[in-house]
Amino acid sequence: MNNTFRVWKSIMLGTHKSQDSLKNDLEKKLFLMDNWVPIIITKPEFTIEREKRKVNLVNVSATDLGFTEYTPLRDIYNQAFKFDLSLCPVEVGPQLRLQYRNQPEGEWFCVASEPIIAPGGYECIFYVGGGGKCFYMLCGNYDNKWKPDDHFLFILRK
Repeated sequence: MNNTFRVWKSIMLGTHKSQDSLKNDLEKKLFLMDNWVPIIITKPEFTIEREKRKVNLVNVSATDLGFTEYTPLRDIYNQAFKFDLSLCPVEVGPQLRLQYRNQPEGEWFCVASEPIIAPGGYECIFYVGGGGKCFYMLCGNYDNKWKPDDHFLFILRK
């Protein structure tokens, strides 16, 4: 496949020994988090890397992928796969929030990953922004539609 996207930022996964230490680190840094984030991070389905590993993130909008109108998440993901991009492990969301402290105001990203089941059965993905201060969950249902200027972080395949 033709890969036209470049690495936007590299981050390290596996920097915490447990889910609790990752959650505590986020809370200690005083991020503005929705109530679901600490619950999600400590669920058994939320996995963290056991060894440190660098991942290369690509920042793309739905427009960059060729979409000009509201588009279902499933279609955005499928189009990204055609450009040799892959979904992020769920650990990318909290690690990005911890490692990207100088994020400009007004810059927001959805972390493209498999949906995480939040309380009430809602399918969610991580949302990072607010000038390096905010960390939220948004609807990650594959049928949910996104604007052309919404930005997503994917992993660049080697």
